[in-house]
Amino acid sequence: MLDFLNNLPVTLIGIVAFLFSISCHEFAHGYVAYRMGDNTAKINGRLTLNPIKHFDLFAVAFFVIFRFGWAKGVPINPNNFENPKHGMVYSALAGPVTNFILALVFGFVYALLCMIPFSAENIWYHITWYLALFSWQMITVNAMLAVFNLFPIPPLDGSKIFLAVLPEYWYFKILDYDRFMMIVSLIIVYTGVLDNFIFTGVDKLVEIIQKIVGVIL
Repeated sequence: MLDFLNNLPVTLIGIVAFLFSISCHEFAHGYVAYRMGDNTAKINGRLTLNPIKHFDLFAVAFFVIFRFGWAKGVPINPNNFENPKHGMVYSALAGPVTNFILALVFGFVYALLCMIPFSAENIWYHITWYLALFSWQMITVNAMLAVFNLFPIPPLDGSKIFLAVLPEYWYFKILDYDRFMMIVSLIIVYTGVLDNFIFTGVDKLVEIIQKIVGVIL
Protein backbone atom coordinates (compact mmCIF):
# COMPACT_ATOMS: atom_id res chain seq x y z
CA MET A 1 0.00 0.00 0.00
CA LEU A 2 2.82 2.39 0.90
CA ASP A 3 4.57 1.56 -2.37
CA PHE A 4 1.37 2.43 -4.23
CA LEU A 5 1.11 5.79 -2.39
CA ASN A 6 4.77 6.61 -2.98
CA ASN A 7 4.29 5.99 -6.69
CA LEU A 8 0.83 7.57 -6.88
CA PRO A 9 1.74 10.15 -9.59
CA VAL A 10 3.28 7.41 -11.72
CA THR A 11 0.26 5.14 -11.16
CA LEU A 12 -2.24 7.89 -12.04
CA ILE A 13 -0.33 8.87 -15.17
CA GLY A 14 -0.17 5.19 -16.11
CA ILE A 15 -3.96 4.89 -15.72
CA VAL A 16 -4.53 7.97 -17.91
CA ALA A 17 -2.19 6.52 -20.54
CA PHE A 18 -3.98 3.18 -20.32
CA LEU A 19 -7.47 4.70 -20.71
CA PHE A 20 -6.40 6.81 -23.69
CA SER A 21 -4.66 3.85 -25.31
CA ILE A 22 -7.54 1.40 -24.95
CA SER A 23 -9.93 4.06 -26.27
CA CYS A 24 -7.81 4.41 -29.41
CA HIS A 25 -7.53 0.62 -29.63
CA GLU A 26 -11.28 0.04 -29.48
CA PHE A 27 -12.07 3.00 -31.74
CA ALA A 28 -9.73 1.50 -34.34
CA HIS A 29 -11.62 -1.81 -34.20
CA GLY A 30 -14.95 -0.08 -34.66
CA TYR A 31 -13.75 2.34 -37.33
CA VAL A 32 -12.22 -0.36 -39.55
CA ALA A 33 -15.35 -2.49 -39.13
CA TYR A 34 -17.48 0.55 -40.03
CA ARG A 35 -15.41 1.23 -43.14
CA MET A 36 -15.87 -2.41 -44.16
CA GLY A 37 -19.65 -2.27 -43.86
CA ASP A 38 -20.48 -2.99 -40.21
CA ASN A 39 -22.05 -0.06 -38.34
CA THR A 40 -22.74 -2.00 -35.11
CA ALA A 41 -20.15 -0.03 -33.13
CA LYS A 42 -21.57 3.27 -34.38
CA ILE A 43 -25.15 2.29 -33.51
CA ASN A 44 -24.01 1.34 -29.98
CA GLY A 45 -22.19 4.66 -29.49
CA ARG A 46 -18.78 2.97 -29.43
CA LEU A 47 -17.29 4.71 -32.47
CA THR A 48 -15.68 7.29 -30.20
CA LEU A 49 -12.44 8.10 -28.37
CA ASN A 50 -14.39 8.87 -25.19
CA PRO A 51 -12.83 6.53 -22.57
CA ILE A 52 -16.08 6.42 -20.60
CA LYS A 53 -17.66 4.47 -23.46
CA HIS A 54 -14.88 1.86 -23.34
CA PHE A 55 -14.25 1.91 -19.59
CA ASP A 56 -14.12 -1.30 -17.55
CA LEU A 57 -13.40 -0.75 -13.85
CA PHE A 58 -12.22 -4.32 -13.30
CA ALA A 59 -9.83 -4.02 -16.25
CA VAL A 60 -8.32 -0.81 -14.86
CA ALA A 61 -7.82 -2.44 -11.44
CA PHE A 62 -6.26 -5.44 -13.18
CA PHE A 63 -3.91 -3.11 -15.06
CA VAL A 64 -2.79 -1.34 -11.86
CA ILE A 65 -1.97 -4.67 -10.19
CA PHE A 66 -0.63 -6.79 -13.06
CA ARG A 67 0.22 -4.18 -15.74
CA PHE A 68 -2.12 -6.00 -18.12
CA GLY A 69 -5.52 -4.77 -19.12
CA TRP A 70 -8.23 -4.49 -21.71
CA ALA A 71 -11.32 -2.46 -22.60
CA LYS A 72 -14.98 -3.27 -22.99
CA GLY A 73 -14.95 -4.93 -26.42
CA VAL A 74 -16.48 -3.03 -29.33
CA PRO A 75 -19.44 -4.99 -30.75
CA ILE A 76 -18.84 -6.20 -34.30
CA ASN A 77 -21.25 -8.19 -36.45
CA PRO A 78 -19.28 -10.23 -39.03
CA ASN A 79 -22.47 -10.88 -40.99
CA ASN A 80 -22.31 -7.26 -42.17
CA PHE A 81 -18.95 -7.80 -43.88
CA GLU A 82 -18.73 -8.79 -47.52
CA ASN A 83 -16.21 -11.40 -46.42
CA PRO A 84 -16.89 -12.12 -42.71
CA LYS A 85 -13.58 -13.82 -41.97
CA HIS A 86 -11.46 -11.15 -43.68
CA GLY A 87 -13.51 -8.43 -42.04
CA MET A 88 -12.88 -9.89 -38.60
CA VAL A 89 -9.15 -10.23 -39.29
CA TYR A 90 -8.74 -6.63 -40.48
CA SER A 91 -10.84 -5.16 -37.70
CA ALA A 92 -8.93 -7.26 -35.14
CA LEU A 93 -5.55 -6.14 -36.53
CA ALA A 94 -6.60 -2.49 -36.30
CA GLY A 95 -6.26 -2.46 -32.49
CA PRO A 96 -2.67 -3.72 -32.10
CA VAL A 97 -1.52 -1.72 -35.16
CA THR A 98 -2.96 1.44 -33.59
CA ASN A 99 -1.12 0.67 -30.35
CA PHE A 100 2.15 0.23 -32.23
CA ILE A 101 1.66 3.58 -33.99
CA LEU A 102 0.90 5.30 -30.68
CA ALA A 103 3.98 3.77 -29.06
CA LEU A 104 6.12 4.93 -31.99
CA VAL A 105 4.70 8.48 -31.97
CA PHE A 106 5.28 8.86 -28.25
CA GLY A 107 8.72 7.33 -28.71
CA PHE A 108 9.60 10.42 -30.74
CA VAL A 109 7.90 12.71 -28.21
CA TYR A 110 9.85 11.12 -25.34
CA ALA A 111 13.16 11.40 -27.19
CA LEU A 112 12.57 15.06 -28.04
CA LEU A 113 11.59 15.91 -24.46
CA CYS A 114 14.77 14.25 -23.19
CA MET A 115 16.81 16.54 -25.46
CA ILE A 116 15.57 19.71 -23.74
CA PRO A 117 18.38 21.14 -21.54
CA PHE A 118 17.58 22.59 -18.10
CA SER A 119 19.91 24.47 -15.82
CA ALA A 120 17.61 24.37 -12.78
CA GLU A 121 14.57 22.55 -11.46
CA ASN A 122 12.05 25.27 -12.32
CA ILE A 123 8.38 24.90 -13.30
CA TRP A 124 9.26 24.05 -16.91
CA TYR A 125 11.56 21.31 -15.70
CA HIS A 126 8.71 19.67 -13.75
CA ILE A 127 6.21 20.09 -16.61
CA THR A 128 8.64 18.50 -19.04
CA TRP A 129 9.42 15.72 -16.56
CA TYR A 130 5.73 14.78 -16.24
CA LEU A 131 5.23 15.00 -20.02
CA ALA A 132 8.22 12.69 -20.47
CA LEU A 133 6.80 10.32 -17.86
CA PHE A 134 3.43 10.28 -19.65
CA SER A 135 5.18 9.67 -22.97
CA TRP A 136 7.15 6.75 -21.52
CA GLN A 137 3.97 5.28 -20.05
CA MET A 138 2.33 5.62 -23.48
CA ILE A 139 5.22 3.71 -25.03
CA THR A 140 5.14 0.84 -22.53
CA VAL A 141 1.33 0.64 -22.20
CA ASN A 142 0.82 0.55 -25.96
CA ALA A 143 3.63 -1.96 -26.41
CA MET A 144 1.90 -4.15 -23.80
CA LEU A 145 -1.50 -3.80 -25.51
CA ALA A 146 -0.02 -4.60 -28.93
CA VAL A 147 1.86 -7.69 -27.73
CA PHE A 148 -0.76 -9.01 -25.29
CA ASN A 149 -3.63 -8.68 -27.77
CA LEU A 150 -1.76 -10.60 -30.46
CA PHE A 151 -1.73 -13.81 -28.39
CA PRO A 152 -4.02 -16.34 -30.12
CA ILE A 153 -6.27 -16.82 -27.10
CA PRO A 154 -9.98 -15.91 -27.39
CA PRO A 155 -11.20 -13.22 -26.97
CA LEU A 156 -7.89 -11.48 -27.69
CA ASP A 157 -7.39 -10.00 -31.17
CA GLY A 158 -4.77 -12.58 -31.99
CA SER A 159 -7.36 -15.35 -31.88
CA LYS A 160 -9.40 -13.67 -34.62
CA ILE A 161 -6.27 -13.29 -36.72
CA PHE A 162 -4.59 -16.66 -36.26
CA LEU A 163 -7.78 -18.74 -36.15
CA ALA A 164 -8.70 -17.38 -39.58
CA VAL A 165 -6.96 -20.41 -41.11
CA LEU A 166 -9.76 -22.61 -39.74
CA PRO A 167 -12.86 -23.47 -41.78
CA GLU A 168 -15.55 -20.79 -41.30
CA TYR A 169 -17.84 -23.11 -39.29
CA TRP A 170 -15.19 -23.78 -36.63
CA TYR A 171 -13.85 -20.22 -36.77
CA PHE A 172 -17.18 -18.64 -35.83
CA LYS A 173 -18.03 -21.50 -33.47
CA ILE A 174 -14.94 -20.67 -31.41
CA LEU A 175 -15.75 -16.95 -31.52
CA ASP A 176 -19.13 -17.77 -29.96
CA TYR A 177 -17.27 -18.73 -26.77
CA ASP A 178 -15.25 -15.49 -26.57
CA ARG A 179 -16.75 -14.41 -23.25
CA PHE A 180 -16.10 -17.76 -21.60
CA MET A 181 -12.52 -17.76 -22.87
CA MET A 182 -11.96 -14.41 -21.17
CA ILE A 183 -11.97 -16.30 -17.87
CA VAL A 184 -9.26 -18.59 -19.23
CA SER A 185 -7.24 -15.54 -20.35
CA LEU A 186 -7.51 -13.97 -16.88
CA ILE A 187 -6.38 -17.20 -15.23
CA ILE A 188 -3.39 -17.36 -17.59
CA VAL A 189 -2.42 -13.77 -16.76
CA TYR A 190 -3.01 -14.26 -13.01
CA THR A 191 -0.89 -17.41 -12.84
CA GLY A 192 1.89 -15.76 -14.86
CA VAL A 193 2.14 -18.62 -17.36
CA LEU A 194 2.80 -16.22 -20.24
CA ASP A 195 4.70 -13.54 -18.30
CA ASN A 196 8.07 -14.36 -19.84
CA PHE A 197 6.68 -14.33 -23.37
CA ILE A 198 4.69 -11.13 -22.86
CA PHE A 199 7.40 -9.14 -21.08
CA THR A 200 10.03 -10.34 -23.54
CA GLY A 201 7.77 -9.29 -26.41
CA VAL A 202 7.14 -5.88 -24.84
CA ASP A 203 10.85 -5.33 -24.18
CA LYS A 204 11.71 -6.27 -27.77
CA LEU A 205 9.01 -4.00 -29.20
CA VAL A 206 10.17 -1.05 -27.07
CA GLU A 207 13.72 -1.76 -28.19
CA ILE A 208 12.64 -1.72 -31.85
CA ILE A 209 10.81 1.58 -31.33
CA GLN A 210 13.87 3.11 -29.67
CA LYS A 211 16.04 2.01 -32.59
CA ILE A 212 13.63 3.50 -35.13
CA VAL A 213 13.52 6.77 -33.18
CA GLY A 214 17.31 6.77 -32.81
CA VAL A 215 17.92 6.27 -36.52
CA ILE A 216 15.52 9.07 -37.54
CA LEU A 217 16.59 11.56 -34.85
